[in-house]
Amino acid sequence: MKKPARPLAAGSVMGMTSLALPPGLTISVHPPEAAYDFDYHRDRLADPSVLRFSVAISLFRAPLLAVAVGGPRRGGYFPTPDPNVDLAVREALDGRAGFPEPRLCWTAGGTCSGVAWGEAPCCRADARSGRFYGYTDSVLPEVDPSP
Repeated sequence: MKKPARPLAAGSVMGMTSLALPPGLTISVHPPEAAYDFDYHRDRLADPSVLRFSVAISLFRAPLLAVAVGGPRRGGYFPTPDPNVDLAVREALDGRAGFPEPRLCWTAGGTCSGVAWGEAPCCRADARSGRFYGYTDSVLPEVDPSP
């Protein structure tokens, strides 16, 4: 079942008053075509049909694309600037088609850096990880043969 679009305002993260968005920050969900980076992703995805389940998430009034999984795209990631924003983004994606198991991402230093969904990605930043995220071979770097 698709969740209705609704803004999440300061102090309303997951209905908990102990976790609040930074003052004045509102997160809202929009159709994917509203994202500033919609064309960038559409032109690079091996299967652009996943965009029909994708959403634009507005942070600081800038709608950016959260690309759904499907076809060759096995996982996704949306970077955020603040752990409380991470919680709000995770809540906004939870239960939406194309965003299985949204979860917080943690760096080795214990800092929350964004929200991921779908399968866990491989750890290399090369063509293999690009294929994991469903991008066409023509936009990926050469695969490094070293392990």
